[in-house]
Amino acid sequence: MYTSNVYTVMIASPGDVKDERYLARDVIMEWNSNHSESRKIVLLPLMWEFDTYPEMGDRPQALINKQMVERADVVIAVFGARLGSNTGVAPSGTVEEINLQFTKQRPVMLYFSNGSIDRDKFDAQQFAALQKYKSELRSASLYTEFDSSQDFRTKLSNHLAKLLNDKTSFKDFDNGGARASDNAQLGEDLILSPAMQVVLNLANNSTNKRIEQGSPGNTPEMIKEWESAIDTLVKHGLLKKEDNSESVVLTPLGIKIALGNTVKVTSPRASKLLFKTIKSREGRMQLLDRSNGLFMMVDNEHLIEDRNVKTLAEYVAALNELTEFGLLEKRGVGSYYVTSEAFRYVKEFEPLLRNVYDKSILN
Repeated sequence: MYTSNVYTVMIASPGDVKDERYLARDVIMEWNSNHSESRKIVLLPLMWEFDTYPEMGDRPQALINKQMVERADVVIAVFGARLGSNTGVAPSGTVEEINLQFTKQRPVMLYFSNGSIDRDKFDAQQFAALQKYKSELRSASLYTEFDSSQDFRTKLSNHLAKLLNDKTSFKDFDNGGARASDNAQLGEDLILSPAMQVVLNLANNSTNKRIEQGSPGNTPEMIKEWESAIDTLVKHGLLKKEDNSESVVLTPLGIKIALGNTVKVTSPRASKLLFKTIKSREGRMQLLDRSNGLFMMVDNEHLIEDRNVKTLAEYVAALNELTEFGLLEKRGVGSYYVTSEAFRYVKEFEPLLRNVYDKSILN
C-alpha cells in the first residue's frame, strides 16, 4: 500500500476520433501501471462516456464543463476531420473545453490527425472549420500532428511522460495533491461598460487574443471612451500591455470574463444584417433561395454584395449568429424579424459597433 497524489486527465474530442479517445485512456492507464508507485502519482482519466450523469438546469455543454472540465488537471484534446457542433459560446464543445482549461492556466495537450479521411463521412464544412481553428492556434500554441492511431499512441505516451516530469505544470498543487485555493481577483467583480464589453469581445475573437490599443473611433469622445476602457481592463487584470508593442493581449481572467460577455454580434456581416433589418419598414429580412442563387433582402435591397461562395457562406453564418442570440426570429418560410432584445442591444451598442466594425460593410 502507498499514498499517491491523484491528478485528473480529461480526454476531449469531437465524435469522429473514438479510437484515439480509448487509446488515450490506455496510455494513461499504462503510465499508472509503470510509474504510479515509484512517482506517488495516479492519473485518473475522465471521459464523458463514463464520467457524466444526467442533470437539468443548464445547456448540455455547461453541465459537462461543471461535471468534468472544472475537475480536470490536464486536458488531452484530439481532432480528426471535424471541429464539432457550435455551443453558443464556442465553435464546438471541445473548443469550449480547451478555452475553459486555458482560463484555469492548466495544461492542454493538442493533437490533430493527418490520417486518411472516410469519404462517406466527410463533411466539408466541418473540415474547413477545423482547419480555420488549427490555423488560429499556430502562433499561440504548440500542437502535435499524427499520421495513424499507433503514431498517436506513441507520441502521447512520450508527451505524457515529459509533462509529468515538468514540475512547473503542476505548480498550483500542494503536496497533498489537492488544488490550492484560487485567489480572489479584482476583475471578477468589475462592472463592464459597453466599451469594455466590445474591447473584450474583439480581443477574444481575434487571432492570438490581442488587439491594437489605438481607437477605431473617429470622434474625441469615442477615442476617449476606447482608451479609458482599455486602461480599466488593464488595471483590473483582464488585459495586459505588451512590451515594445501597441497591442494589448487578453489574460486568462480576461478570456474567462469574455466568454460570459453580453456583446452578442461578433462579425461585421452580422452587424450589417442586424442594422439593415432593424431600420427597415417592417423590421423584416427575407432569405430567398432561388434557382440563380441565395438572396437576402430588406425593403427590396439586396444585402449580399457579391455571389462568390465564401461571401454567401459568411452571410449564412451571420444569419445563424443573429438567430442563435435571439436578435432575429424566424417566422414562416424565409422571413426573419427583429426581436425586442435586438432593439435593446442596438440602442446600447450601435455607436461603438459602427466605429469598430468595417464601415464599408456597415454602410
